[in-house]
Amino acid sequence: MRIAGGDVGEELLVEEDERGGVEVLAKLGEEELDELQEEGGEQLLEEPVVVEYRGSVRLRPLLLESRGIFPQEETRMSMTTRVRCTALAIVLALFTPVAHAGDWEQVGKKGDWKNTAAMVGMNGSLWSIEEDGTLFRTDKKGNYEQIGKKGLFKHTTMLEAMDGLLWTVEGGTLYKSDPVAGRWEQVGAKGDWKNTAVMVGMEGSLYSIEQDGTLFKTNKKGEYEQIGGKGEFQNAEFLEAMDGLLWTIERGSLYKTNPAAGKWQMVGKKGEWKDTAAMAAGSGFLWTIETDGTLYKTDKNGKWQQVGAAGEYHAVKLLCGLDGKLYTVEGGTLYRTH
Repeated sequence: MRIAGGDVGEELLVEEDERGGVEVLAKLGEEELDELQEEGGEQLLEEPVVVEYRGSVRLRPLLLESRGIFPQEETRMSMTTRVRCTALAIVLALFTPVAHAGDWEQVGKKGDWKNTAAMVGMNGSLWSIEEDGTLFRTDKKGNYEQIGKKGLFKHTTMLEAMDGLLWTVEGGTLYKSDPVAGRWEQVGAKGDWKNTAVMVGMEGSLYSIEQDGTLFKTNKKGEYEQIGGKGEFQNAEFLEAMDGLLWTIERGSLYKTNPAAGKWQMVGKKGEWKDTAAMAAGSGFLWTIETDGTLYKTDKNGKWQQVGAAGEYHAVKLLCGLDGKLYTVEGGTLYRTH
C-alpha cells in the first residue's frame, strides 16, 4: 500500500519539524541513502508526509487506522480501514471470534457480517456496505434489508452519516444519499475531495483533513473553508466528533479542538494514548481499542474506564458507536457492548 509517495517499511531520509514530527526528504534503499547523506544532498518528495520516528526510520501511515489516506484509484471495497467505523488493520491479524466477559450480546446470526467492509450508525440503525458495494440497513435486533441495487456503492472510498443522509467520497467527489427515499446527488465540484484523508460529520457540517494535514469545514451545499493554518493536523492519527468538538490523537496524546473558536487543549496526560489502535465516538463517549485488544470507554472530560477483560477485543474487524452502545464485527458476526 502506498501513502503520499512512500511505502510502509521503506527506508527514508527525514528531518524533524518544529512540532516533533518528521518530514520525509527522500525514500531510498540503504546504499542510496548513505550515498545521498555523504553528498549532503536532499531530495524532496512531491508530497512529504509525517512519520513516526523510533530509532530506525520507518513510514507509519497516519490516519490510516481511522478512516483515510487511501489511493483514490482503488475501488471502494478495499476500504476495510478507511471508513467512519474504524477497521483495525494493525492489531487484527487474528480474525477469530472471542467471548467477552463484559455486558455484551450477539446481534443477528453468526457469520452474517463476514463480507462487510464498512458500517455507520444513523437513526437507530446500522448502515453497512458489503465488499461488492451493496448497501444494507440493519435494526437493533439484527434484521437486515438490502437498500438499492446490488453494488451501487462499489466506488466509495469514504463513508459518513450525518443528518439522516449517507455522505460518501467516490472518485474524489462528494455525494449525499437519502437511503430511505433512494435519492442521491453530487455535492460541490467534481474532484474537490481527491486529497481528503479523513472526514467526520458534526453539527450539520463535514470536517475533513487533507493529506497534508489541513483541516476544512464543508456545509451541505459543498461550500468549504479552511479552518486554522495549513498542515496544523499533520500529526493526527485519529479523528472523531463528540460534544461539538473534534477529538484527535496526535503523537500518542489526546486533543480536543473547538473549530469555531479556534481553541484546542490536550486531554489527560501526554502520550497516554500512544497504544491506541482504533477509535469511534457515540453518544458522549469515545470508544478505543488498544493494540493488545483491550477496550476503553472515555467521557468528554477525559475520564476513562476499561471495558471487559484485557485483550478480549483482539478479533474486532469493525467498530461503531450507536445510541450509547458499541457495535463490533468479530469473526464475521455482529456484537453489541453496553
